[in-house]
Amino acid sequence: MKTVLDFAQNINVLGCPPAFFVQAQDLINSALHYPDAHSESVSRDIAVAFDLAPDGVIFCNGSTEALFILPRFLNKKISLIPYPTFWEYSLASQKAGHKINILSLVEAENFVLNLPILESQLTPNTVVYLCNPNNPTSTLIEREKILTIIKDHPNTCFVVDETYLIFRQDYSQLTLTSLAQNLDNLFVVTSFSKVFAVPGIRSAFLVSSPLNIAKYKEFHIPYSTNAFSEKVTSWLVKQTTHLTKTRKFFLQARPDTYKLFQDKFYGLLQPFVPEANFILLKILVNKTSTKVASKLKEQGFLVRDGAELGFTGDCWLRICIQSHSQMTKLSSTLYKILTD
Repeated sequence: MKTVLDFAQNINVLGCPPAFFVQAQDLINSALHYPDAHSESVSRDIAVAFDLAPDGVIFCNGSTEALFILPRFLNKKISLIPYPTFWEYSLASQKAGHKINILSLVEAENFVLNLPILESQLTPNTVVYLCNPNNPTSTLIEREKILTIIKDHPNTCFVVDETYLIFRQDYSQLTLTSLAQNLDNLFVVTSFSKVFAVPGIRSAFLVSSPLNIAKYKEFHIPYSTNAFSEKVTSWLVKQTTHLTKTRKFFLQARPDTYKLFQDKFYGLLQPFVPEANFILLKILVNKTSTKVASKLKEQGFLVRDGAELGFTGDCWLRICIQSHSQMTKLSSTLYKILTD
């Protein structure tokens, strides 16, 4: 059977913490017990790990749970969503009956969010969804600039997804989590699925003001998580060595990956500077991303075709950053496909 290297899922190449499987076996007996109705114990553990006030944190059954509860809880009519971005924001908004306004991220601006245009579209009846860094463009929003906008528009709600920010070594300087606990119009959601490489264990947390979290619980389904995921998450957030190792790896891997595609693929691909654990590439030669992705799959490499991610034009690829040896294997095969 041919070995398949997966560059399509944005999951930590370093995998889960080394002791995870031993620890998970020890915690399996937790499945014999009911979880907390509102996951209070694991929420406290998360608060301690991230230096947050416990009453402003709630554990979620994956980020999906928070993203689908928030539109109903916030009682707004309009969702403003930069695009392309994570598809669940629009689906959750649609199911809540929101009018969806799209703010297009443009190539000429390297897909960086245009904050003046964003601000011009804000109303008191709007909830804004921001993925930071954004998936699939791997672009970052400057904290101080977006924070100013959030404070200047207290009647507009902002949902910021920091699932990929947690990969960064400068996370503590960029995160809005602690600030969200003092702002009634800011909600920050972070998933552990990617950084700890455990997507099967639905694990995330939501941060906002204590008043907001108390109100959120009124919409939260009791016992929506399970005791096993709660116990595992309480253990995961204590694995600071693994988190430090991850952040150090990607601090070097991001520029190395950008340089690899910039140097080796001159005239073939245009890489965009990655701020997350994945990189966006534009195909410059007369080959479609659909064909290229298909040929890579035939050779045992899975990547994401931009056509699946909301990009205009059949020329975009998103590739998860892996180890140097894996990136070398992928780049060699990709080079042959593009020059054939």
